[in-house]
Amino acid sequence: MSLHSLVEKEDRAGRPVTGGLLSGPPAVDATGPLLTGSGTDHAAHRRTHGPVPAPDGRTLADLLEASGLTGRGGAAFPVHRKLRTVLTARRRPRVVVNGGEGELLSAKDRVLLTVNPHLVLDGALLTAAAVHAVEVVVVVTADLVDHVSRAVAARPDASAVRIVPAGGGFTGGEASAVASRVTGGPGLPLDRTVPLAVAGPGRRPVFLSNAETVAAVALVARYGPGGAGTRLFTVTGGVAVPCVTELPCGTGTVTDVATAVGRAGGAGHGSVALVGGFSGGWVQEEDWSVPFTDTTGVSGGVRPGVGIIHVVGPSRCPVSLAADIVTWLAGQSAGQCGPCVHGLPALARAFGRMAAGDPDPELPGRVRALSGLVVDRGLCRHPDEAAAFVAATLAAFPEEFARHRGHRCGRVEQW
Repeated sequence: MSLHSLVEKEDRAGRPVTGGLLSGPPAVDATGPLLTGSGTDHAAHRRTHGPVPAPDGRTLADLLEASGLTGRGGAAFPVHRKLRTVLTARRRPRVVVNGGEGELLSAKDRVLLTVNPHLVLDGALLTAAAVHAVEVVVVVTADLVDHVSRAVAARPDASAVRIVPAGGGFTGGEASAVASRVTGGPGLPLDRTVPLAVAGPGRRPVFLSNAETVAAVALVARYGPGGAGTRLFTVTGGVAVPCVTELPCGTGTVTDVATAVGRAGGAGHGSVALVGGFSGGWVQEEDWSVPFTDTTGVSGGVRPGVGIIHVVGPSRCPVSLAADIVTWLAGQSAGQCGPCVHGLPALARAFGRMAAGDPDPELPGRVRALSGLVVDRGLCRHPDEAAAFVAATLAAFPEEFARHRGHRCGRVEQW
């Protein structure tokens, strides 16, 4: 069964697809401030956290720099740098919270906005005040529009907050596509030569971060640099209890794949984990105790990306799953540029043939050549990330591909 057909089957059955391969709401491991919330009850939220702090822009930027907070939407960009860029802009910016959860394997932002929407609103509103924003826009999945709207209606300081339903498709969650959608555009990735924080649609600067990042900003503003000492992970696949869990990530703490999988009840020996989602990479079981790091290029570190950990158990085939993912990614084109429209389908076909065991000796070279043709040529980074996923899969499973060529996969279940 393909990734696409599984999602379609779940939709027809009427079950909520809250993370692609999650056929229903995940368990919530609420052990920290992000997931300990009062839903839409603003009075209860105020009793727990007090009023929204009001640091000026420079003070907030200094706090965020001291905290080391990076974006939790996958890019891990330092939040203080984005804020300082917006502060130097000539025009008043727009603050946008991206809670659209574009990754099929992620449910963390949806869970956060369900159990603790007021923490997200706190972060958005205090950021908007610090940068003198013209407005605050919160983008959420369609099923959460009413819920988040009730949270907004419960607080007088949020009367001007706009709620916008998320766009469709994987590329609809890309930052510039979100910025386009909230300003009445088509909701497609933009051809950008400057960051959104410098100039977004209509040349207005945009401070855009995902929901978890904005909630972490609220914690830093309230409790100081150590406030954002946890982060969220969606753990799915071959685990006992698929869940969204909150784990320590501050100075002096060690968070790794093994800890997250343990929170989900553990996995079978011989499993492998896809970490960071479709733009992430594979981590073998023997490396699950390697600490997470957001610093690119750190030797031995594992980057958590968007906080996705999908476990492929010992009876399932990671190569087959990877081929389905690449095929699905090829179908997520925004239809705006050649690398997506033509390059990714060709790459998916060639990679799929390798996964199916085609013995053609020229196939590996063709896959590498097609990957090179799509990189750095798209309007957004979708083709680059798809090519990177292909490269990561080839590097992670050379023996698996060899077994496929000899039709000796041996996996009882494809995935």
